[in-house]
Amino acid sequence: MAKRSLGLALGSNLGNRIANLRSAVGGILSFCENPSLLTSSVYETVPVDCPEDSEAFYNAVIQVRTDMDPHELFEKCQAIENQLGRPEEREHNAPRTIDIDLLYYGDWVITEGPLILPHPRLEERRFVLQPLCEIRPGLILPGRKKSNEEILESLESDEPEPNPVFPQDTWL
Repeated sequence: MAKRSLGLALGSNLGNRIANLRSAVGGILSFCENPSLLTSSVYETVPVDCPEDSEAFYNAVIQVRTDMDPHELFEKCQAIENQLGRPEEREHNAPRTIDIDLLYYGDWVITEGPLILPHPRLEERRFVLQPLCEIRPGLILPGRKKSNEEILESLESDEPEPNPVFPQDTWL
C-alpha cells in the first residue's frame, strides 16, 4: 500500500496532560514516518459532553504518514491508549489519560465498524477543528465540499474558543 497522510486528534484530561500527549506521539512515531510529522499547538479546552466534574483537556492534532492499513493503525492507537492507562471498559466520555482519534487517512472513506473515516463528529468539534486548521486549513476531506478552515469559520457551537498553552512545534 502507498504511504498516505493521516490526521490524529489527541486529548488528555487526567494526570500530566502534556506528558500523556508526548507519550502518545512517541508511540505513534514508532510505526509512522517521523520526517513528515506536523503538529498543532496544544490547546486547553473545556470538556465537551463529559461528566460534570471533568477537568480541562489538552488537545492537539498531528499529521503523519504511513503505509499501514487504517484498521491496523486504529488497533495500534487503541493499544497506545491502553498502555497509557485508558481502560478498555469505561463510561462514555469519561475523563481519560489519553484519547487518540483517527480523523482522516488520505482519501479513504470507511462508513461501518468501529473505525469511521473521516471522523464522523470532526465538523462539530471546535477542540478538533481549531488545531486541525493550524496544520491543514485548506484540506478538503473526502466526501466534504468545504475546507477545514471554511468548516471552522461556519461552525455554530457553544464551545468556547480553545486556549493555546504550548505553541506549535515546541511541545514535543
